[in-house]
Amino acid sequence: MEGENKNNRINIILSLPERTFKQMTKIAKINRRTLEAQIEVTLDKEIRLQTREKAEDEIRLIEGNRGRIEPTGIIYISINETFERIYSEYPKQIGKLKGKQKYIGYITDGIYIKGIGRTKANHQQIFMAIKEYSLECFGKEQQYIKNFDTFMNSHLFDYIDKTKEKYNRAMKNKYGNEYDEVKFKYV
Repeated sequence: MEGENKNNRINIILSLPERTFKQMTKIAKINRRTLEAQIEVTLDKEIRLQTREKAEDEIRLIEGNRGRIEPTGIIYISINETFERIYSEYPKQIGKLKGKQKYIGYITDGIYIKGIGRTKANHQQIFMAIKEYSLECFGKEQQYIKNFDTFMNSHLFDYIDKTKEKYNRAMKNKYGNEYDEVKFKYV
């Protein structure tokens, strides 16, 4: 409701006749472009904040991965299905092939990263890290967003660390208190 009032005020200001607008800008010592730029920045921040709050309210794991749970606690997951779902969430669709190679490396044997060592992650951790990065990139120009293959290097683990609590909560909600005993088998 408060956001609607703000938008209404902005629309009223922008719809004023040019003459009235010029008189107002003389008083404020700014021009129309400056005012529009300030309004744009304010709206962009407001939209980013609302999007982030909405995403944090909807902590979810990848849905529809058709994993089947065996009595042994192993869940079989399709590599290609989960990769396509993860890639579709990424804000810049460049570097798919190299990114997929990194993805497969992370979820199977792990990949050696200089300074960190051999690192392994599951598809849920990667998915949540990409969702976090996507929220961070909201409103950025494409040239300032990392290509997918670049993000899948060590940058991924910065975001896995940021989403660790969300991941633990979501896994606990989906699989119960024994979620750390669940094993993913990728086929």
